Amino acid sequence: MKKRYLIFTLSVAIALIIGSCGKSFLNVKPVGSLSQDILATKDGVNAMLVGCYSELDGKSATWGWGASAVNWIYGDCRAAMASKGSDGADQPNINSIQTYSEIATNDYLNAQWKQLYDAIVRCNKTIVITNEALTAGTITQDEATGFL
Repeated sequence: MKKRYLIFTLSVAIALIIGSCGKSFLNVKPVGSLSQDILATKDGVNAMLVGCYSELDGKSATWGWGASAVNWIYGDCRAAMASKGSDGADQPNINSIQTYSEIATNDYLNAQWKQLYDAIVRCNKTIVITNEALTAGTITQDEATGFL
């Protein structure tokens, strides 16, 4: 009985090893992601450009007040042209910015830099994809100039 069990186990193991050694297993395209081939078209580059501008419009559900494009906190409040109003416990991170005493752990500063960095990354990716689309011939030089 032990011998049959051992032979059966070895047979299954060998079948699994032989069946899993195909090269096609290593070339599976990721699911749920966009490839550069899809984006390297006129519509793809246009969509990426819209994504760039969406990071610069100041309406960030991810980063909130700290990354507003109007720079109310970093401009008007800091220059004493505006006040956040309310009391000291309401949005205390703005208080330190108003008094020039912010520290590196201020969440608003972190949100501002994250949002700006994300916008720069999107712009750089759009430039790369635009150049790839131009090289592939899916857009003309005039369209590429318009996107950039």
